[in-house]
Amino acid sequence: CKMKTFRRGLIYAEDLAVGSGTASRGTSTGGTQTLSRINLSTFGAWSVVSVTSTPYTLSASSATVLVNVSSAATINLPTAVGNSGLEYMIKNLTANIVTIDASGTQTIDGGLTYALTMINEYVRIISDGSNWQIVGAS
Repeated sequence: CKMKTFRRGLIYAEDLAVGSGTASRGTSTGGTQTLSRINLSTFGAWSVVSVTSTPYTLSASSATVLVNVSSAATINLPTAVGNSGLEYMIKNLTANIVTIDASGTQTIDGGLTYALTMINEYVRIISDGSNWQIVGAS
């Protein structure tokens, strides 16, 4: 069993299951310790979304978005308001232009849209609760 020290405690690999509940583990003194399982979704575990037709509107859950379309595409972001910390990594898998459109008058680093113009280009954005901020790009 692999273990990792984490803030004065131990996290065991089998305790990293998605879901809820408890796990019991024997201790070096012969007692039993009951631990709460860690729910990975609490930490914003990302899903992978494959987009093959657009316009496509993203849901309000963090995701890696892989865009593979046969012509220019538009990806609509949900509102940034009330979604502070919501994050997306959007990657263009084609040579077509992928336009990312913020909701209403909200912005992406000051602009209403952001374009991925080259194959394998990506952008990572996060909501600050009011607008979208770019935190990584290629």
